Amino acid sequence: VLAEDVKNRYVKTLENLIPAMKAVDEFYIFDNSGEEIVMISRGNHSNFELLVDYQSLPNWFNDHVIKHIS
Repeated sequence: VLAEDVKNRYVKTLENLIPAMKAVDEFYIFDNSGEEIVMISRGNHSNFELLVDYQSLPNWFNDHVIKHIS
């Protein structure tokens, strides 16, 4: 797979995150960019819960979730 294709797919996946969260009954969001996989958020149509300290959120989550729900 070409590097450009990987980059484009990554961006499209993040752009689809908010619509996917709205389309399901419950969601669980994990960050696997570190040494351990960490659940950072969960919620449903009426509840959004952060499970980690705000300062430890990954940049992709801030850019593609927090900025769109606050």
